[in-house]
Order: sequence, then C-alpha cells, then structure tokens
Amino acid sequence: MKCDFCETEMMDDDVGRIILEFPEFKQTLKTFCPKCFMMHFLIPMMETKDHDEKVLDIKSELSDFERKENEKHEKEKSILIDVPVKFDMKEKWDNQIEMNKDAYGTEIMMCTALSIRLLDDGGTCEETERIWDKRGITGFMAGMVSNLIYLYSERGNEFKSYWNKKFGGTGEEEEVKNPAILIIGDDEE
Repeated sequence: MKCDFCETEMMDDDVGRIILEFPEFKQTLKTFCPKCFMMHFLIPMMETKDHDEKVLDIKSELSDFERKENEKHEKEKSILIDVPVKFDMKEKWDNQIEMNKDAYGTEIMMCTALSIRLLDDGGTCEETERIWDKRGITGFMAGMVSNLIYLYSERGNEFKSYWNKKFGGTGEEEEVKNPAILIIGDDEE
C-alpha cells in the first residue's frame, strides 16, 4: 500500500486512513504514512489554533526524527553496499537491495548483511542467529535471511546445512527450510 502524499510503500501496520472533510479534499478517504500525517494534517491543524511552543516542539521533534531516520538510512546503506558476497553474485546482491527498500525488506537485508559479515570474519552459524534475536525479526524473516545467506555467502552451504538440521532436515536438502511456512496436507503430493 502506498501513501497518497509521498507514495512511500508501507506495511499494513504503518498505514493510517482518514476521512477528510476539508473543502479541498471533498470528504475523501486518504491513506498516509506517519510522516505525511504529521506534515499535512497535525502540524497545520495545530498552527491554525495558535502558535504556541507545542507547535515548535512538534516541528523540532519531527525534524529530529527525520534527521535520525536519514542518518540511519545512510548508515544502513553503507552496511549493505560493502558486504563480502560471492564474487559472481555482486550484481544480484545489488538488485536485492534495490528491490527491498521498504522497512520489512531492509531489515531482512540488514540481518543478511550482518550475518554474512560475521560468517566471513569466522563467526559461527549460531552466532548469526543472535544478531536476528537482537534485531527482533520474525520467524518468516529468519527463513528469508537464511536463504539469502545460502545464496550470497561463501559459507552458504555450511549455513544451509546447519539451518536445515536445526529444523528437522538432514542438511543435504537442495533448498533452505523456512520454519514459518505451514504446509497443509501430505508432502508427497
């Protein structure tokens, strides 16, 4: 879903909806991200009532929030760019980054990047999972990160074997198991 104002892609829990009754909107339903809600609705409504310190505080907080988000984005961008991926996979890695710019996709890519770096520095497969625990990703996201590690890390096969054994496999499967995917029915069908 996209914000009607800035066209940013959003997760469902980031989405806000409001029925606008302002003359210029003619009572339409709009979808907005939190930032656009602040910029287009909350601050202008407060400014029309009075210009007290609360308005300035909110503008200052929003400015600080934007600055911190921009700094975080730039830091994450540099982390994602310098990942030691398999030599022949660099272009595909860059495409993955491009395709995963929303918060959900970026978090998957960040966990993957940090995990690949740790493995490249001699870390263990178990240690990579601690990164994910600290970052609070879901089980499905962990399965996605595991698959990306398999595809892009020089130690991908080792990680796939570890991961699949952890979730009841033999370690010799061709694919990476995603423990958050539910299969209903018989596997043999």
